[in-house]
Amino acid sequence: GWTHHTSTNKISANPDGDAWNTGTNIGAARMHNAIIVPVACKNITLIAEGDVDTDDNTMEMFLFTTTRQSGSADVPVLTQIGTSGAVTFTNSGNRWRNLDITTTATADAGSKIMIMIKPGGSSGQVRWNYSLIGYTNG
Repeated sequence: GWTHHTSTNKISANPDGDAWNTGTNIGAARMHNAIIVPVACKNITLIAEGDVDTDDNTMEMFLFTTTRQSGSADVPVLTQIGTSGAVTFTNSGNRWRNLDITTTATADAGSKIMIMIKPGGSSGQVRWNYSLIGYTNG
């Protein structure tokens, strides 16, 4: 399920300047979820939307791949495969914005795909919906 930490609370990639606080706690504002890939797939795509409750706030979604950890305290090594780019919300409150990501990336069976959400500003409420798609052929 959704969480704001992974393993030792640290990540090894720094995909967006200091936004992910590399090597330190990710923090509650850097929400993420890891999904274990059941079969090898390619052209990984995220169809997503988000909403915040305050004007002039932003939201951005990121996709990463990484390996599963089993009894290891090692910091997970993340490879960024895509970003939605930051979207600014005006006239907020049930004014959803698309945050889609389309890639040509691949993921092996048993690896993990991480979806990270980076809200910006002072919003007290952040909502999102998504579908994650990976093709096994074509």
